[in-house]
Amino acid sequence: MNHTLFLRIAASGFAALLLIAPSLGQSASFTGRVHSVSDGDTIILERSLPAPLSTREVRLVSIDAPETFFVDGVPAGDQVVHGRASRDALRSLLPRGTQVTIVTDRIQTDAFGRVLGHVYRGSLNLNAEMLRRGHAVTYVRWPNSYSRFTAHRAALQEARLAGRGMWNPTNPIDELPFEYRLRVNERTNTRYFGDFSTKTFVRPADYQRIPVEQRLSFASAAEAGSAGYRLQ
Repeated sequence: MNHTLFLRIAASGFAALLLIAPSLGQSASFTGRVHSVSDGDTIILERSLPAPLSTREVRLVSIDAPETFFVDGVPAGDQVVHGRASRDALRSLLPRGTQVTIVTDRIQTDAFGRVLGHVYRGSLNLNAEMLRRGHAVTYVRWPNSYSRFTAHRAALQEARLAGRGMWNPTNPIDELPFEYRLRVNERTNTRYFGDFSTKTFVRPADYQRIPVEQRLSFASAAEAGSAGYRLQ
């Protein structure tokens, strides 16, 4: 199955949200009940959001879970194994009918029309919890989640130190989810990656110079510069 087809299938579930504070382009809050979990960073709710968002799908913002899709004829390594473990972990945390609160960030939707949100079950932040359990890695795209960067970084570091999930030393993941997507779709990275601690950034080909736990990405060098980052 190719990536585009996978995303279209994932978007075909059912969803439920009650809009509390609509504001496209600004932070907003929604409540609703989970219908299903597509993978380790995507949930479907029972009814759709009102316009203009008009979607049933919520992508847990600024984390990246291992993928569950594969491309025929292209080796998947252990990505799908970790992807299914991540999906099952989120399903255990959010069984069908669970009431959740979704808080959007600076950018509310992605290129596929999914709402980008911080998902809460009561006081539990599911984005951070998936990082803490080792079933996702941080994947911050400026300007989203900047104020939460240190908390997400701490959750990731906790999982790595404890050897949980994809960081288990007996079965570590072969490649990060975004690297897997690039490889199987025969693409190269085009985003500029910054180092949160040093406030420097590198060109797309040099992204591995930035430690995983310090990474955030920018669409362009100009965007990185406007955020106060300087080229290494």
